[in-house]
Amino acid sequence: MMKNTKRDTILETALRLFSQYGYGNVGIERIISESDVARMTVYKQFGTKDGLIKETLELRHRNFMEDLLQYLEPHTRYWDKIRALFEWHQNWFQSPDFHGCMFIKASEEFGAANPQACAIAQEHKLAILALLEAILQEPFGAKAHQQAVLVFICLEGLIVHANMFPGKDLTQDIYQALQPLLAP
Repeated sequence: MMKNTKRDTILETALRLFSQYGYGNVGIERIISESDVARMTVYKQFGTKDGLIKETLELRHRNFMEDLLQYLEPHTRYWDKIRALFEWHQNWFQSPDFHGCMFIKASEEFGAANPQACAIAQEHKLAILALLEAILQEPFGAKAHQQAVLVFICLEGLIVHANMFPGKDLTQDIYQALQPLLAP
């Protein structure tokens, strides 16, 4: 069993709070209080709130991708992977920890004010698009990118919808609508 360091505790606390309340609504004092660490520990580990945000987004990206790839791993056919991708998102939307996308929030809240956070958010979204393109490469060849963009935009819309309308999940509706469009 791995020991949880103060750094890990701070990151996990920041991840939970930023996800639930956004970046601007969570002060460093709250993170310090809920992490039960000294102020100096936070600043020594991360330098600034922006440094903590950067590392929190990087952690979220790693966790997101690891979990998603693990969920997709048992599936070999492209259509099974697409179905699993929508299932994974539906499960995420229905979890008590779903509060929207931290990367969308970062882009909305920071814009040019924190280009590093926005760059991480963009890298995350591009990684999802690249994953989709890889899944769709074999059946669609030169049209894989076009098809990946279609699925990507549907997933992004579902994320926003799930956050705005909790309990009104459209995942299966969108999945069904995509089926004829994703037939090679």
